[in-house]
Amino acid sequence: MHLAPRTPRPSPAPHPTHRTTVAVGAMADAVRRALAEDRAEDYITTRWAVPDGTRAHARVVARQDGVIAGTAIPAKVY
Repeated sequence: MHLAPRTPRPSPAPHPTHRTTVAVGAMADAVRRALAEDRAEDYITTRWAVPDGTRAHARVVARQDGVIAGTAIPAKVY
């Protein structure tokens, strides 16, 4: 029995970058409703523990490469 040599399969195409477009008005409305539900502007613990005008900065440090997604809504909230 003679078997023909196998031809290597072509590599699959890379996955396309998936992007979801959210209407700006819809996103702003969702953010407004979420903050109103949480009473973010009048949260008693925050008012008691955090002085007015306090600002914060953060830095995210990853141990390996990754993908970050969903940054539009947090950017709108903060």
